Amino acid sequence: MPRKKLRTYAAYALMVTVFYVFIHLFILEIFALGWHALHGRTAHLTSPAGAKYDVDVPTLAMAHLDDSGWNLSLFVRTGSVQFGYRIPPTRWGMMTFSAGPVSTTAEEARKAAPVLKEKLGYSSVEVAPRSVAGQELYCFERTMESGKLPMNAHDVLTVNCLPLTDKRGFSATYMGKRAFLPEFYGVLSGVRRVN
Repeated sequence: MPRKKLRTYAAYALMVTVFYVFIHLFILEIFALGWHALHGRTAHLTSPAGAKYDVDVPTLAMAHLDDSGWNLSLFVRTGSVQFGYRIPPTRWGMMTFSAGPVSTTAEEARKAAPVLKEKLGYSSVEVAPRSVAGQELYCFERTMESGKLPMNAHDVLTVNCLPLTDKRGFSATYMGKRAFLPEFYGVLSGVRRVN
């Protein structure tokens, strides 16, 4: 085989390998950019009652809007790459924003907090109410007692932001690392009602 052909095949093999490694390491980010290319920067939610909301999607967040148009899920991670291997993400978070009916109101979540602590070991902290798209949401940050946590679940919390009494209001949830919590509250504060 001529040397020129051999170099060409080697160059193609190297390009394919680099492309495969790049895709493998950054698949979530590639899907996130693809979603933005198709949908822009904003997701549009519509409640069953007809209320419409706009949610700004962070650039590298993998987004999924359900078929009903009620719920938007966002997944974001950060980490580093060393020697072709992605180090486990130091910050990750799963956010859900919903215009659909909620199963629990803030009043019910307050009443359930002592039971969750006693039975499951969750400690719940209610943070100051937030004005989101013209309504008050009450957010409950929950962490599990350290003795009941799996080995890799340290510094993970869940947040439920719920309307006080109306089960038809806008709501949001978060699960992930505490370090990513400000980004969740940032996206939540940018939600707009458009009708």
